[in-house]
Amino acid sequence: MIKPTFTAVATDQLAELRRLSIDTFTDTFGAQNTSADLQAYLTKAFNPSQLASEFADVNSQFYFIQVANTVRGYLKLVSHADDLEIQRLYLTSAGQHQGYGVAAIAFATRRAQLAAKSELRLGVWEHNLTAIDFYRSQGFQQTGSHPFQLGSATQTDLIMTKKI
Repeated sequence: MIKPTFTAVATDQLAELRRLSIDTFTDTFGAQNTSADLQAYLTKAFNPSQLASEFADVNSQFYFIQVANTVRGYLKLVSHADDLEIQRLYLTSAGQHQGYGVAAIAFATRRAQLAAKSELRLGVWEHNLTAIDFYRSQGFQQTGSHPFQLGSATQTDLIMTKKI
């Protein structure tokens, strides 16, 4: 595995971030959802003003995951009082099963330690068994759940945490 680098996303890269968000979300979840629900979610979650608002939030940080100057995914971290939330860890199909997810968890862990957070937290769709198994292998445990609205479909995300 070539180790990825984590590069902070710049304001002038929001269009690339949007395209990557739409592509990776569609590749991962498109087949399991109706096209209407998927399109409604993509329009709401990844419209330019929504991404700009998230980007401007001082508690959020976005990082491109790059290998040899090629973006293979991105990581969105959100700082809360006691934890650091991995709100998005999206990899392209070419970036999956290459060790980049493990590197992203290690990167997020270092960020959490530097910010004196006691744990990492994330949400993962209850039917995304591959991701759930991966997070468990990285030391995360299920600690709850919450609803996730994807268009007209109310789904369930498992809340998983890892002590730092």
